[in-house]
Amino acid sequence: MNAFHQNLLRMISSGASLKFLLIYHKHYRSLNSTRSFNRILALAIRQNKSRIAQDLFNEMQDRGVYHNVESRKLRTRMLVQQGCWYEAWELESAQGEILLPIWLEFLDIPQRSTVRTMQIPREGMAPELLPAKLVPPSTHVARFRLLLRNFPKIDSGQLAAMPPRTVYVIVRWMLRMHYRQPALDITTLYFRQLPQTINSSLHNLCLRIIHLHMLPGWKRGLSAHYIARRTLNTFLGMHPSFRPNPTTLFLLLRTLRSSKYCGTLAHQVVEEFKTRWGSSVIDGMVQQRVASLAIKEGRLDIASSCLHALDQHRHVLDETSYSRRGTEDREWKLLNGRLERLRKRREGASHQQQQEIPRQGIT
Repeated sequence: MNAFHQNLLRMISSGASLKFLLIYHKHYRSLNSTRSFNRILALAIRQNKSRIAQDLFNEMQDRGVYHNVESRKLRTRMLVQQGCWYEAWELESAQGEILLPIWLEFLDIPQRSTVRTMQIPREGMAPELLPAKLVPPSTHVARFRLLLRNFPKIDSGQLAAMPPRTVYVIVRWMLRMHYRQPALDITTLYFRQLPQTINSSLHNLCLRIIHLHMLPGWKRGLSAHYIARRTLNTFLGMHPSFRPNPTTLFLLLRTLRSSKYCGTLAHQVVEEFKTRWGSSVIDGMVQQRVASLAIKEGRLDIASSCLHALDQHRHVLDETSYSRRGTEDREWKLLNGRLERLRKRREGASHQQQQEIPRQGIT
């Protein structure tokens, strides 16, 4: 690395202004390179200086400075920021197969363009910035369908270098578009290359990726439950640090809603989780779900036990979780009301049956 590039890096890391960096870069014109252009381009794009970034790209083109993968990646990022997603796609598609680092830039699909859109100028006219516009959900779906049709080849080394959040986004979109097997393959490949020890932040994000696979799919009933459970057990076994949390259990219980014995099965699943993972996997949210399923099945004993535990949980919530307590209070009252109505129907039916028995004896 030459002294010019070292100085440029030092100034960027020390927070030098973009204007000063441009002056410095232009002053040493003979030392400019693809790498130095990329450094300033990355800063300009990060600061949403689209005009400056476009001028730098034009200068590279005019001076015959080579556009490497990093340059193309930055150009794609700039165009996506400007709302010119399809223009960026056409530029890269013309190069042949889109490489993974560039493909990933197309994942950054904002709900609203982070900068105003650049209108392509006619000959002799200056570029015009248009107001930012909302991107409709149908456009997001169409874009990701196109991305999945052109998904680049990926190996464990590339996955290891990929930010966990990016893996999460890819898996989420794949499942949303019903690419279930590719989503399973990428998740498996990513989990298997994780280091032996991971921090809590990475663990939580990995758990969120697992939860994506547990969301409702094309299956219903007990088959959906057993698929979700098998998938969960497979993923939990891929790393020694993986442990479920209450959300994991809540999502698993969700698959039992259409089962005839939903309350009984839910109670069994909770007890199994508690035995294996401890009571930390059970919270008010889980108790509410089991109580709701038990009421649906007509298991008054399970529902009463859950509501009793939930009532105790409500009283130990501290003042810092006031809003959460308000939500749990409402849920508890609704479930308690359903349970009381079920009890009254049972008592009414029992009383009517007792009255009919003597009548039958008289006749």
